[in-house]
Amino acid sequence: RSYGRIKFADVVKYSSNVGMIEAAMKIPKRVYYNYLKKLGFMEKTGIDLPYENSRVFRSYDKFRNQARASVAIGQEIGITPVQVICAAASLANGGYLMKPRIVLNVQKNNEIIKTFKIVKRRKIFSEKTNKTVWELLKNVLKRRGTGYRANITINGKKLDIVGKTGTAQVYDERTGEYSQRLRNTSFLGFPMEDDRAFKEAPEGFITVAVFGGSFAEGVSSEERSSLLAAFKKRGMNVKILTFSLGGYK
Repeated sequence: RSYGRIKFADVVKYSSNVGMIEAAMKIPKRVYYNYLKKLGFMEKTGIDLPYENSRVFRSYDKFRNQARASVAIGQEIGITPVQVICAAASLANGGYLMKPRIVLNVQKNNEIIKTFKIVKRRKIFSEKTNKTVWELLKNVLKRRGTGYRANITINGKKLDIVGKTGTAQVYDERTGEYSQRLRNTSFLGFPMEDDRAFKEAPEGFITVAVFGGSFAEGVSSEERSSLLAAFKKRGMNVKILTFSLGGYK
């Protein structure tokens, strides 16, 4: 889809590949590559699970100048969902890349017998940069933004969410080319920390992943609200919802 000449805020809002490529090509190759490393895309996350995949990316001496354009729209790089979540979560953690945890503590008879430390791996973004990116991601969920339909309501109040949609081409083994029909789509977002609905929600923390639908943001807010209600009915109260949705067109 053609948008004409637009500002970078709208490049993010509309998820414009052309705009992303033009922005990426303005970044020096060494700086670009170093940020891919800082974001953890070239190393294991250290998550508390076995068999984590190692990097699928080339060394700097094989990193072509034009690769900046390809990587900007999700090509020429292979990363895991956990790596994506960790990188995105740095925006919710003051610009710090954190070590992901499956378990925060171990309890026995309602008593904590072991606690795992929260580990900051490194600082990636300054406070100013972090704030700028948050403002850009807020636009994604506004009307006409690619993530508009990912808005969610808790207890009758709209949650103030930031996030980003993603669409990746799917390789078709039958033709030996990228499919013209299939797309691997996703959305990753989290509530604004100062959101009133967020603060007034019941205590507890849960992460939900849902797969299906024509597009990630196409899963309706009513469906997600029903999902929250189902968890609450089972005694699992929710305060913050971090969701990653995916499917095929």
